[in-house]
Amino acid sequence: MNHFIKYYWIVFGLLCAIGGWMGYYKAGSIISLIAGGLCGVILIYSGFCSSVAPRRAAILALIISIVLLSRFIPTYIQKQKPMPAIPVIVLSLFSASLAIVRYRKN
Repeated sequence: MNHFIKYYWIVFGLLCAIGGWMGYYKAGSIISLIAGGLCGVILIYSGFCSSVAPRRAAILALIISIVLLSRFIPTYIQKQKPMPAIPVIVLSLFSASLAIVRYRKN
C-alpha cells in the first residue's frame, strides 16, 4: 500500500503539472502554469517523502488535494464543463483519502 500511495502522488503531481502547462498553452493562463506546477511539485515531493516522513507527506498531499477541490468544485458548478474539473475532483478526493489513511497509520 505504501508504494501505491507513493506512486499515486507522483503520477498525480505530474498530471497537475501537465494540466497547468496545458492551461497555459491553450488559454495563455500564467496562473494555471504556476498553480499547476506548484501543486505538481508539492505532490511529487509528497510521493518521494512518503517513505521517509509519512506524516509530513500526508499533510502536504491533503492540503494540495483540498486546494484543488476548492478550486475545481465551484468551477464545475458554475460552468458545468466536465473537463478538467471532474478528473481533478476525482483524483483529489482519492488523494485526500490516501493522505488520511497514510496519516492515521503513522
